[in-house]
Amino acid sequence: MNKKNLKITLIVVSAIVILGALLLILKPFGSKENNKFKLIEYYISKQEYESAQKLLESILLTDPENAKAKELLDFVINEKKNRENIATDENSNKNEPVIQQIVIVPKEAEQAKQLPTAKETDKNDKQKIDEKQKQYEELLKKGEAEYKNGNYLAAIEYFNEALKIKNDDYRVYQDLAYSYYASDDGSLENYQKIQKNAEKGLQLNPDAYELDILLGQIYYKSKLYEKAKDSFQKALSKNPKSIEASVGLMLSYAALSDIENAKKVAENILSRDSQNLEANQFLGSYYYKKENWDKAAEHLSKAYLKDSSNKETICMLAKAYYMQKRYQQVVDLVSKSTNTEPVYVEEAMWGGMAYEKLGNLQQAIKFFEKSVNCSNSFDESYIYKSYFNYGLFLKKQNDFYKAITMFSKVAEMDKSLFAKYPDLEKLNKSSFTEIGYCYFSLKDYDSAITYYEKAVNSGEKSYSTFFNLGFAYYKAKTKQDLNKSVTYFGYALNENKNTSDVETRNDNYAKTYTLIANIFVANDKPKAYTYYNQAVKFSSSYLETYVGILECIIADKDKKLVDSANLLKIIETGSSRIKYTVETKSSVGNAIKLFYLKAGIACYSYELYEPAYNNCAKAIEIDKKYGDAYDYAIQALIQLKRYKEAVALIDIYLGFASEQKKTELLKILEEISSKS
Repeated sequence: MNKKNLKITLIVVSAIVILGALLLILKPFGSKENNKFKLIEYYISKQEYESAQKLLESILLTDPENAKAKELLDFVINEKKNRENIATDENSNKNEPVIQQIVIVPKEAEQAKQLPTAKETDKNDKQKIDEKQKQYEELLKKGEAEYKNGNYLAAIEYFNEALKIKNDDYRVYQDLAYSYYASDDGSLENYQKIQKNAEKGLQLNPDAYELDILLGQIYYKSKLYEKAKDSFQKALSKNPKSIEASVGLMLSYAALSDIENAKKVAENILSRDSQNLEANQFLGSYYYKKENWDKAAEHLSKAYLKDSSNKETICMLAKAYYMQKRYQQVVDLVSKSTNTEPVYVEEAMWGGMAYEKLGNLQQAIKFFEKSVNCSNSFDESYIYKSYFNYGLFLKKQNDFYKAITMFSKVAEMDKSLFAKYPDLEKLNKSSFTEIGYCYFSLKDYDSAITYYEKAVNSGEKSYSTFFNLGFAYYKAKTKQDLNKSVTYFGYALNENKNTSDVETRNDNYAKTYTLIANIFVANDKPKAYTYYNQAVKFSSSYLETYVGILECIIADKDKKLVDSANLLKIIETGSSRIKYTVETKSSVGNAIKLFYLKAGIACYSYELYEPAYNNCAKAIEIDKKYGDAYDYAIQALIQLKRYKEAVALIDIYLGFASEQKKTELLKILEEISSKS
């Protein structure tokens, strides 16, 4: 053995010893990093130091302090230098015979290797060829066995050994391409190996459509969608029945935004395989975006049956079912899916909304709570939609403080999201209105004004917003402003023209005109009387309207507003139609006693003593201790000279009257005694 060969042998042996020592001290990594280190070990064992160095450098880019990667990189660089030194020695000793190292050579050299030609063979060649073919087939079988067992790196090793024996068989290139694809670490180098082997396999066997599919898949992963499309089309030209190629073509069209062609391919797939997962997923998503909920549910439900773990399919299917009003199907679907982590905002939100529709409020709360307490979503806008919808639910349950918390999340969202999710801008503006309503319902009119003003400044122009804002300015403690109140009530009247339902529109007019009149009644009764009459034209069911009219009539000393006949007609109409109060938005209940009192006073001022007494008596029936009603009832009876009845009322009144009032009543008794 000469010095050169001895040097080579020593270097190889020392490399193996050092590598063994390094591998012994390696500890387990996370799954992705562990795969990279396995590949690095493989490249080093085969002296593919360039490949090993690239992977080690990629690890150190993300983790500069990785000690094991540093140590291996030092080893690889030293070995590369040793090889360069050997190459220098070879150049200086060209006349010495070269002993090949027993290693797998890099792929660039593999393609250059050729099998001996017929002229170079001797009489033993046939036997040698048969033996080599047998070795080749055995290596392929071993590689395929390792591949089936998921040992892709071992499979690659066997296939590379086979390639050394025979490099004109497309099968070994196909197997290598598939093995590299299966051991995909996401690196460009790995993709290049897949592409290289697949292309070589196709050169040797142009009919191997599986390799066209594999190339298409690699191009697709590399986001080279046009090339992917071409590869899948080539595969289909060779085997038009290939579902896998059709699926790849469909996905490529979709990635290229050629949605209609993708749809045609998907429909073609389903004509041959009605339960195909990918085609049903695509068409389900297609119809989902078109808001064709029947078609979306049809395809998504089939996709779900094939893959019940796909959360994106579940989220879309839940919405499709909800939009179809199939609430039980929604809860059946998400009750199961939300038991599996991670839970997504969308699935939990649709569950909450469906349970609400089914009247199961406890379960609705449970799912809404899940939706607002998880951060996983396929569509970021649903994070805010879940807050908003939970807020609406809480508002209906009169849980206004918690509803404000939910709506505030939407009000405070990052406005930059509007560009990506335009519907969030509308939701953001609506949140101000909803917060305003919650404060309004809590009778915190000052806070209500703050948020209703934000809503109006954001472009909100609904009748209800203007009406509530006008009412808030009418009732606020620190921000009360009657001029602004009248202004916003005026805006409300203008917007009410757009209310489609006639009964609702008329009711809105009556409420609004009544409240405007209430603002003026203290200082401008003729003007107030005009607004009250406007209210009556649209609806005569509100207490405040008739009480206000009667107050204006009572204050009209000249009796110019109405004559006696019209007064009695107003009282009769009010008595039969009053049902609600404007301010409390509830039935009149005992509050109607005020109407009867005002009716009694108005009649008394018009010297209509009989109806005056009758109306006051009705007020007393509602409230047995209604002092004001007793006062006018007693005076009306005296004017009617019904003294005994007057005395009887006085006796009752004395039982609960104040000391001052008792003194007045005793004087009235004396007057009655003198008259009778």
